[in-house]
Amino acid sequence: MSCSPKEYFLITGTFTGTGSKGIYVYRFNSTTGGTSLVGHTDSVASPSFLIVSGKYMYSVNETNGINPGSVSAFEFDNSNGKIKFLNKQVTGGDDPCHLAISNDKKWLAVGNYGGGSLSVFPIAADGSLKPYAQLIQNSGSGFIKERQEKPHVHEAVFTADGKYLISPDLGLDKVMVYNFDGKKEKPLTPAEQPYVASPAGSGPRHITFSPGGNHAYLIREIDGIVTAYDYKDGKFIEIQTIASYPTGFNGVLDGAEILVSSDGKFLYTSQRGDQN
Repeated sequence: MSCSPKEYFLITGTFTGTGSKGIYVYRFNSTTGGTSLVGHTDSVASPSFLIVSGKYMYSVNETNGINPGSVSAFEFDNSNGKIKFLNKQVTGGDDPCHLAISNDKKWLAVGNYGGGSLSVFPIAADGSLKPYAQLIQNSGSGFIKERQEKPHVHEAVFTADGKYLISPDLGLDKVMVYNFDGKKEKPLTPAEQPYVASPAGSGPRHITFSPGGNHAYLIREIDGIVTAYDYKDGKFIEIQTIASYPTGFNGVLDGAEILVSSDGKFLYTSQRGDQN
């Protein structure tokens, strides 16, 4: 978020319970790389993932089942970086881990990792959240029982045209595809291609799209592989698989984030695990 031509607000979420205050706001100088603390929250439980939409901000509350999964809404002042809490709603599933806002900014989608579910909230005119309007509970399990003993919804992503919502499920080795119609009381329905299958035990985690929206890229957490697809109107056609780790690497894999550069020329991935 911008606060001057060379200076931005840098917002970080954390896990609380070991001394962290929750959400921290810094001023970040893009010329020098320097940061300075602006402020922080003091009562937001484990805001491990954040999303900013204009003057509003939303965070998950990922408490590892200690409390029911929830999502919090805030007002964010772009002039001074101050955060004002608006309200909180339960998500209907444990460990919410990812958020997405619809193109018209009227809906918030939440992936509940521990609960294996996807919940969708109407956003009120003042930026606060109404109770979820729809909860989709996945069912089943995957090949690797230690990691895929049940569904694990890991992300929610709206397509550029706003007509579809894409949701990788690590536990089921599937990328779920939903039609999205924000004018309906329950906006999600299974798409004509209701899911894209990944190899057994691969663990699809995050997906991203090229700037034009014609290609999609999926990183698989368990096997560290990236899959590239041609994409059009809710349908995916696989065109390539490629490792996100060096040839000959034999350690523990843990694929994490995936992003396309703004010019569409580079794809970035991150690895946790032994590579870190």
